[in-house]
Amino acid sequence: VPYVLWNLLILCLWAFAQWLPATSGILPTAGKRVADFGAWDYANALFGMTGYPIAYQLWFIRDLMLLMLMAPLLQLASKRVPNLVSLVLLLAWLTETWPLGIPAAAGVVVFYGGVRLAWSPGAPERLDRFAPPFLFLYAGYLIAFAWLPARMSAHAWGMFGLVLGGAAVIFLTRALVRHAR
Repeated sequence: VPYVLWNLLILCLWAFAQWLPATSGILPTAGKRVADFGAWDYANALFGMTGYPIAYQLWFIRDLMLLMLMAPLLQLASKRVPNLVSLVLLLAWLTETWPLGIPAAAGVVVFYGGVRLAWSPGAPERLDRFAPPFLFLYAGYLIAFAWLPARMSAHAWGMFGLVLGGAAVIFLTRALVRHAR
C-alpha cells in the first residue's frame, strides 16, 4: 500500500507540474503527458511493469515484493544447488546477461545473497576472517578508481567495486557493533 501511495503521489505531482504553465516548460518533453495516459500507462507508472515506476527510487521495493512471491523457489534453490545458483546469478549480473527486466539482476543477487547468509548457520561470523583481504582489495579498488576513472568505468569493474564495497561495509559495521561506544 505505501508503495502504490508514494507512486500515486509522484504521479499526481507530475501531472500538476505539467498542468501549471510555470513548471510545464521545465519538464522533459519526451513521453506522454499524464493527462493523456490510458489505463496501461497508469498501471505502468504505478507498478513499473515495463521498467521503473514513476517514483524511480522504489524499483528496489517493487523487486523485493516480487522476490517475496518467489521466496519458495529461492528457498528451494538455496537448499538444493546453492553454489550453482549463486554463480549463475552473479555471472548474469556481472556480464549484463540477466534475461529479465523485472526483477532487476542487482536486487535478485542482493536478496539471494541474504537468503544464502540466512540459511548458513554462523555465516556472518565465519566471514569475518575474510575482512582484511576484502578491505585491502577495496582500498586498492578505490585508489585505482580515483587514478584511472576512465579505465575503471566498465560495467564489470563497477560491479566488482559494488561487491567489494558491500562486503567492506558489512565487515566495518560488524566491527563497530562489537564496541559499546
